[in-house]
Amino acid sequence: MSTPVHVEYRVARLQQLLAGGPFAELGLRVEFRGDVVLLSAVVSSPAAREHLLRTIAAELDGLDVHSDIALADMAAPDHPEQVP
Repeated sequence: MSTPVHVEYRVARLQQLLAGGPFAELGLRVEFRGDVVLLSAVVSSPAAREHLLRTIAAELDGLDVHSDIALADMAAPDHPEQVP
């Protein structure tokens, strides 16, 4: 098991890789709960989600990681917004 300092270093490297990667992912939220790393983000495409999951798996290999990576709804609205 990695010590918390090593985990934080690995997560910081992950965030650096994602920010400079092809999708420039800056919205990754990271929490540590005991021995578990919780990651959450909202991405714009399935390709971005797959890239994010592959990068997380490679960089945090050996850690107990729980990921919640959602896709943003990029569809055009189908009706006008009703403002009261």
